[in-house]
Amino acid sequence: VNRGFSGYNTRWARLVLPSIVEEFSAANVVAVFVFFGANDAASPTLAERQHVPRDEFASNLVAIVTEVRTAFPRALVVLCSPPPIEHEQRLAFQKAKYGAHAFGELERTTEVAAEYAAVVAAVGVRVDAPAIDLWHDFMSPGAEPLSTLLSDGLHLAPAGNARVFAAMVRVLDASGVTPASLPVHFPLHMDVAWQAPESSFGPLY
Repeated sequence: VNRGFSGYNTRWARLVLPSIVEEFSAANVVAVFVFFGANDAASPTLAERQHVPRDEFASNLVAIVTEVRTAFPRALVVLCSPPPIEHEQRLAFQKAKYGAHAFGELERTTEVAAEYAAVVAAVGVRVDAPAIDLWHDFMSPGAEPLSTLLSDGLHLAPAGNARVFAAMVRVLDASGVTPASLPVHFPLHMDVAWQAPESSFGPLY
C-alpha cells in the first residue's frame, strides 16, 4: 500500500496516524516506510505552518514508529530521511508558479535538510530501526545531478523515485523481506487440480 499526504509534517501525521492504522489488518502489513522531514525542515519564517523544530521532529518520529509497531508488531518499520534540495531549481519553480508573488528566497535548503536527515539517522539508532539516508544517497558521487533526481528542487522526479525505490529494496533484502519470504495464501497455478479445482482450495473455495 502506498499512502502519501501532500505537504504534511510529522506533527500532523501523528494526528491522522490512528485513523490510518485502523484501515489495515496487522496480519497483512509486512513493511512500513516512515518518510518525513522535507516539510518539517521548511523555514520557520517563510513556511511557518509546516515547520517543525528538530527536537519535536525527533520525538514525533519516535512516537510514529512506536504506534506503527504497536499496530503491526510483525512489520518491518523503516525510516527515510529527506533528500537534499536543488536551490536553483527550487527558485525557478517558485518564479514559474507564483510570478511576482514568489518568495525569491529559499523556503527549504539542502543544508537544513541535512540536519533533519541526521535526526532521522539518530532516531533509527534510538528505536533500532533501519534508516535510509537519502540525503547522502542523492549527494553521492555516483548519483545523477539533483536537477535530474528532483522535479522542482524539492519533489522527486522519475529518476529520484527510482533511486528511492532501489534504496528501499536494498533495505528489504537486507532484512529478509523478499517476495520469496512472503506467505502464499492460495495455491500456485501449477498446484491447482484443473479437472477438480475445488479440491485444491478446500474451505477457501
